[in-house]
Amino acid sequence: MKKSEYGYIKSEKKKKVLITLLYVVIGVAIFLTGYFLNDRSKSNVFTVVSVLLVLPAAKYVVGFIVLAPFHTIAKEEYEKLTEPFAEEDTVFSDYVFTSAEKVMGLSCLVLSAGNAIGLTANAKQDISYINKYLKDGIRKVSPEYKVKIVSDEKEFHRLYKKRIASDITENQQKAVEDWLRSLAV
Repeated sequence: MKKSEYGYIKSEKKKKVLITLLYVVIGVAIFLTGYFLNDRSKSNVFTVVSVLLVLPAAKYVVGFIVLAPFHTIAKEEYEKLTEPFAEEDTVFSDYVFTSAEKVMGLSCLVLSAGNAIGLTANAKQDISYINKYLKDGIRKVSPEYKVKIVSDEKEFHRLYKKRIASDITENQQKAVEDWLRSLAV
C-alpha cells in the first residue's frame, strides 16, 4: 500500500509489528543455535549476529511508535468525507508526516485548483503549527498555493466548496504532491 492512501496507517502498523516479530524470532533462533552448538556458551559469533538484528528491528519499532497515535478512519466516514471532491483533485488520506519538532497527522488532505485543504486526524493537534509548517513548505514549491488545515469536518467541506482556483500549472501541482509525499511517514 502506498503512503497517503486510505488504509495506509492500519496496514503499515500491522506490517511493522509482523516484521519486528520476524526479526525477534530469527534473532532468538540464531542465538539459541550458537548457544547449543558452542556447549552452552554465549561467547560466539552467533550471539553477535543475533544482537545485530536488533538494529533493523528497532527501525520498525520506531516506525510503529510514530504511527501509533493515529488511526485509519472508518470506510463509510472516509467515503462521506471525500464524496464532494472532483475527479482531478488529489486526495491524501491517512497522512502522517513529521517536522523536526512534531509528528502530525491528517485524516484527509485535498489538493484542488491551487488549494491545500486538510482535516486533522486528532483535534488535540496544534493546528496553527501544522498550517504554518505546510504553508511554508508548499510556498517554497509553489507560492500561489493556499493552505488551510482545520479540525472540524463541516469547516473542511465549507472551505472546499468556497475555494478559489489559482493558476497552477501541472508541474507546480506535481511538485507540491511530490513534496507532500516526501514528508509522509
